[in-house]
Amino acid sequence: MKTLIVYTSKYGTTEKCVEMVKESINGEVSTLNLAKESARDISSYDTLLIGGPIYFGKGQKSITKFVEKNKSQIKKQKVGLFIACFEGGDKVEKHFNKAFPSWLVERAFIKERLGYQFLQDKLGKVDAFVVKNLIKVKKEVHNIFDKSITNLAAKTNEINA
Repeated sequence: MKTLIVYTSKYGTTEKCVEMVKESINGEVSTLNLAKESARDISSYDTLLIGGPIYFGKGQKSITKFVEKNKSQIKKQKVGLFIACFEGGDKVEKHFNKAFPSWLVERAFIKERLGYQFLQDKLGKVDAFVVKNLIKVKKEVHNIFDKSITNLAAKTNEINA
């Protein structure tokens, strides 16, 4: 089985999560970072994992454009969704519903929040201001959820079996 992980990463957290997931998925696994690469034909993949970071309550435009452009093909494939975001609890479902179209959220075999990081030295000025003054985080935070990474990979392996 062939799996493609489609994502975007602004400061590297999502990219780190994707690499961890990729290492745990059986079979042929490719990645497509829409922040660095052009979209490519996805028809040869059995399974897609699609996701990215949530900033200020919103998903990334490159993911939205990719999904809309490939809608008819995506509907033929097994799809899992993931996000990297700070907010948890009941806000997670809201983030999925804002970041992805409802038809995709409804048919996803898994939706997983993979964690977050605040990397002060990588943040832009506006993001650094928000993190420091509104979220009240004044130091680096590394909070990748290993259990969520494992769960996403295990469910993908199960669906591909």
